[in-house]
Amino acid sequence: MAASTDLMEEADPVDHLTLTWIERYDFVNIPHSSSYSLEGTQLRRDYDGIVTIVARNISKIEFSQTGRLLTVSISCTPRWWKSATVEKKYSIYLRTAEDS
Repeated sequence: MAASTDLMEEADPVDHLTLTWIERYDFVNIPHSSSYSLEGTQLRRDYDGIVTIVARNISKIEFSQTGRLLTVSISCTPRWWKSATVEKKYSIYLRTAEDS
């Protein structure tokens, strides 16, 4: 659903991200935001003021943006297997105003 971020395009990756978008309902524009940040080993999301833990045992997270492409790199070190770190990378396209 995200249409924009607080990331600087082509900048070095950062460990926090805010997504924003407008929901259109009955001819009313309703703004929304969702922020992600790493606190200790917990990935937390603040969705319109409601904070939840969305992942645990995260050792590193990085967000970056190139054009409309958002890249998320996550490293996880499970507490039951301290000698191994799992790394994943995801690419997500932000929607455009025409997609709304």
